Amino acid sequence: MSKKDTTEKILKCAMSLFSKKGYNVVTTKEIAKEAGVSEMTVFRHFESKKNLFEKAFNEYVFLPNFKFIFEKNLEWDLEKDLLKISHIYQDVLSKNKKIILM
Repeated sequence: MSKKDTTEKILKCAMSLFSKKGYNVVTTKEIAKEAGVSEMTVFRHFESKKNLFEKAFNEYVFLPNFKFIFEKNLEWDLEKDLLKISHIYQDVLSKNKKIILM
């Protein structure tokens, strides 16, 4: 398995566990077990549980929403595009309030 594949697997498992149990309850040992890697591998890839959470959140919550707007929805009008981006940002924050507050 490549480093990228391992990172992706850890991120997916972490996000799944964080969303089910909450940040404080989930351990890096549990994430490693779910991903089929050692706990040391989790730390080699992310250095800390906090860093892992931030990367998982960005990868699965923020990026998909912004990728959509930048790939398909820009009007190339600065004011309209900035308003659209800010609305999406607020919407993402609002929909994910529980996860953000973790």
